[in-house]
Amino acid sequence: QGKGRTRCVCPFLSTSFNTRKRTQMLKDLIVRTPLLEYQTMDPKLQGRIFLKAENLQPFGSYKIRGVTSAIEQADHQRLEQGISASSAGNMAQAVAFAAKKLSIACRIYVPETAPEVKKKAILSLGATLHQQPYTQVWDKVVNPEFAAKEEGLFIHPVRTPGLTEGYGKICDEILEDLPSATAIIIPFGVGGLSIGIASRAKQLCPSVAIYTCEPETAAPLAKSVKEGGPRSVD
Repeated sequence: QGKGRTRCVCPFLSTSFNTRKRTQMLKDLIVRTPLLEYQTMDPKLQGRIFLKAENLQPFGSYKIRGVTSAIEQADHQRLEQGISASSAGNMAQAVAFAAKKLSIACRIYVPETAPEVKKKAILSLGATLHQQPYTQVWDKVVNPEFAAKEEGLFIHPVRTPGLTEGYGKICDEILEDLPSATAIIIPFGVGGLSIGIASRAKQLCPSVAIYTCEPETAAPLAKSVKEGGPRSVD
């Protein structure tokens, strides 16, 4: 215990045996989700559409795949100092959940304006909550220097090593269940999911077409591609 700070020591992190144990514990958190055929009577629809039911993952989100993969690849000494994330949603809950299962200290930075129900959900998983103005929370995501300075492992929504590889496992399962797939459509948010699935698809089956989709009311990727560079939207 240091001055004003308690260090979380996880004895199972230091040996090869316990590394294998940690890997298995993390894998056990992932649900092998089904591929469900979308049924429709729309005469305009040609071909078949399948839905990957990632809503069956813990907390209804694919985020647990990336989080567990990032933790699995992380340095043991960094993990002993805890893990953290800047989020008030699915990422925050996935990080807190994994940390609780591994008995690792967890810090979550959330906007002060986040709904109380989300804050309570994060706290219920044993994480320490740091409430800050939205601009400060977002700065931790866009500023690459923060992750380098943060004690322990800061899980960024895209940049953390191992994260997108975890999301790529979704592609493995899609092509395992549907080898004849000709296209994969990926919801685009921050970009981690799209990068993970697209990269893996190009490794396994380069002929598969990759598309991303965004809501019309929040489509920075479409605008950026159209205008030839990063763009913001109101």
